[in-house]
Amino acid sequence: MLDLAIILQCTALTWTAAAQADQGPARPIDVQPSVATGDEFATALDEASAARVDELIDRLSDASYETREEATRTLVETGVTAFARLREAYRRADDLEVRLRIEAIVETAYLNHHVLDQKGFLGIRYDPYHPVIHDDEPRIREGCIGVKVIGFVADTAASRARLAKDDVIIALDGRDLVGTGRKELSAFGEGVNARRPGTPIHLTILRGTEWLEIEVVLGRAPSDLPRNSGVVSIALVQARENFDQWWDVHFRSPPADTSTQSEEPR
Repeated sequence: MLDLAIILQCTALTWTAAAQADQGPARPIDVQPSVATGDEFATALDEASAARVDELIDRLSDASYETREEATRTLVETGVTAFARLREAYRRADDLEVRLRIEAIVETAYLNHHVLDQKGFLGIRYDPYHPVIHDDEPRIREGCIGVKVIGFVADTAASRARLAKDDVIIALDGRDLVGTGRKELSAFGEGVNARRPGTPIHLTILRGTEWLEIEVVLGRAPSDLPRNSGVVSIALVQARENFDQWWDVHFRSPPADTSTQSEEPR
């Protein structure tokens, strides 16, 4: 049986194939971005924010590589709210690098918006922790279970919050992790999944003889992490396929020309 520590993106933490089997087959996340309506363009920027986005777009052609890279990263984090300005810039740009950067920015932000921003990510590898005899660890109530941290995904919420190897998580947002087996343990992953990136969670942790209360701000799962057949991997494949058509409709196609429309009779 596979180890529970194998990273499966479907939980935004890590589950085993056996844990998945207990819950039945994985179901893909419903990722159906609209190609026709382009709802990613629905949010209008205020004047100051639009000016800031335009400034960042101008920096995509800066002589400094570091400046271009920083502008690219910031525009990705700005997300879909920048798409209308990026589309205008893409259509008027003569510089091939600028056009390629805009396409990469839009694709990354599109995938974040439709998939990776839908579920919070803690970034730990873990095993269940349940004392054989209750007296062995009286801090874990009878009928409850702990999550023992056995590893980390680099540069994620857990590592930034300085969780440590062998920490035992016994409560999420003040609620004990109830259960004794693998199936019950999955509730912890579901609890993290239910929150979006940027959401703070409160963990109660046993570290040796210490009892700690730690707040962690959930992050976004790394886009290059999903390698297995978890539902986020499936969702990313679907979203990437949708993106190609979406890009052709909303960026590559020329804007509608209304200048030749005849005037209404007077």
